[in-house]
This record gives sequence, C-alpha cells and structure tokens, in this order.
Amino acid sequence: MAYDFDLIILGSGPAGFSCSMQASKYDKKVLMVEANENHLGGSWINSGTVPSKALREAASSIHKYTQQFGDVNNKKPYLLFQMADLLKIKDKVLQHENNEVKKNLIKNEIRTLRGFGRIIDANSVEVSDSLGSKHIYTADHILISTGSSPRPPKSFKIDHKTILDAQSILTLEHIPRRLVIVGAGVQAIEYATIFASMGTKITILNPEQGYFDYLDHEIKEILDESLKNFRISVFNGIKITKVGKNQLRNCTELHFKSESEEDRVIETEHVLHFAGRIPNSANIGADTIGIDLDEAGYIKVNDDFETNVKGVYAAGDVIGYPQSASASFSQGRIAACQMFGIPIGEMSGTIPFSVYSIPEFSNVGL
Repeated sequence: MAYDFDLIILGSGPAGFSCSMQASKYDKKVLMVEANENHLGGSWINSGTVPSKALREAASSIHKYTQQFGDVNNKKPYLLFQMADLLKIKDKVLQHENNEVKKNLIKNEIRTLRGFGRIIDANSVEVSDSLGSKHIYTADHILISTGSSPRPPKSFKIDHKTILDAQSILTLEHIPRRLVIVGAGVQAIEYATIFASMGTKITILNPEQGYFDYLDHEIKEILDESLKNFRISVFNGIKITKVGKNQLRNCTELHFKSESEEDRVIETEHVLHFAGRIPNSANIGADTIGIDLDEAGYIKVNDDFETNVKGVYAAGDVIGYPQSASASFSQGRIAACQMFGIPIGEMSGTIPFSVYSIPEFSNVGL
C-alpha cells in the first residue's frame, strides 16, 4: 500500500526535530504535526532549555557586575535592573532559535502542519486544526514526540500571576524581592540561582527528603556551598497545606508542615512551582491502538525507541527519564535510524547530566 509519507511526527521539540532532520538526509518524505499555533520547537525553545539559559546568561552577567562593583548606592540588583530588559534578551534568543528551526525544516523539505494529531491506527494520523477541520494522513512510520507539561500542584492552583510555573515565570514583569520555589529539581535550582544572583531572597521548599543525592559528593558539596553563598534557604521533606493572599500585609502566605511536622508560614511575593512533569500522552490515540504506558502515563519503548505497536516509535520527554533536550535530540536521531535501517554505530549507555545554575555543574558516568 502506498502511504502519503514515509514518516509522520507528532511534536516539533528536540526529539521530533532531530528525527525529521535524520530522516530527510536519506530522502524520506516527512510530515511534522505541531499543536502549538504560534511556535515550533516545543518547550525546549519556548519555555524550557533555551529561555532559561538566556536568562541565566543575563543574570550571570549581573552577578559578575555586582561582585566587582558591589551594590550601587546600597541598591540591590533588582532595583538597578529591569525584568523587561532581561525578557527582551530572552525573546531575542527565542526568536532567533525559532527562525533557525523553521529555516532547517524548510531547507530539508519537511512539511509542517499546525493542529492536534491523533493516531487512529499504526499507519494513520488524524489532524484537527483550529478551524475544526479534520484530515487523515498515512505513513510507513509514526514518531510520538509530544513532550511533557508541568505537573499541577495538589494543594493550590497556578494562577500565572502570583503563583507561577515553568511557562508563566517567563512573563514575570519585575524582579521579585522574595520568591518561594516549590521543588528542588534541575529547573528549580537553575531559577533559584538566577533570581538569587539578582538579589531576590530565595526559599526552596522541597517535598522530597533531599535533592541531587545521586551526585558525586564533591559536586554536591560545591552546590550546597553555592546555595549558601546566595543565602538560599532550603527546607526538605515539607508538605504544603495552604497558599493564600494576606491582604493586610499585601503578600502571599505559604503554609507548610516541616520535616518535623511543625506548622510553618512563609511570606513571599511569588511562588514558583517546579514539582515534576507529566507526559503529553493523553488524547493522542495511544489507547486506541493499544500502546503500552507505564503507571505515570509515559510511553514504553524498547532500545530502538519502538513501542509495542510495530512501526510506531516514541522519543523525548513523553517516554520519561532523563527528560533533557540533549537526550531527546539523540533519541530522535536514533529512532529515525532504527526505523529506516540506517547504521548508527555503537552507542554509549552513559548519559551526561548537567545543571545550568550559577555556577553550572555536570557529571557523566558517576
């Protein structure tokens, strides 16, 4: 049977992008379906890796400035610099990266469609656009690279004004004096040092018993010392019970139980929630064709990134650990090689790990 395409890709993030580039090198006809009406590149470009690194570089420059010259007229960095200036830098970088993605897709003759893709069988995808139109496209192979989304908190709601997540923090219009970060993963530590370097008082409330305990102990000691130098307070093993506005004091109050079950209250301007992510595996047809998922909803794949349904592959955040852009790029490329029988050579099972905090750190094979 003749299909419309050799490959249909759901999602334009790093896994989908690298898969399309690899397939195009071997003259494969590729269709990429992206649900975001405004941007290509997934969270990698628009709310994850790229914007956070752009802000980090700007904040690092501010930190070096204040280290060299001190507080000017006893004013902290958040009184000297405007968040709008940092966001302009971030937006400029994002625009450049978006243009690069578009340029490469056009150059390599990857057809892109804006709409929501749903798999209806092992070789067919139904695409619904914003106008309600639906069209079915067929292919020899399908790659699911729909990524992940911030996990919503259980005890309070994200309002994207006072209580923020990975996406709304990028629209904050001022550098806060106080910021509480819930969670102590990679993004939490990165944003903690970014804002602390600009004079924000940071408190990290970590629901887990510790953070980065799997790191080499010398690296962990350096990280701990860095947080201490930034005067970042860390509370491990906490449980948030309530978040609300204190009108009298014009602040947000966050109530939590400490590790010793003591009731505590902390005042802040904003709360930034970073307590994990959830896979974008719902409503894409995985259940329709019987794709195996784990208990958390992540798609199960073999070493070739193929699901239990022959010809349907998955890569990137939607399959779980390590959920990093660099790993997703490799996964997408390998998936393309496997589905089209392209030699890839011997692959190392060791995955590098890095955190772009201030200072940044990384390890591999430890």
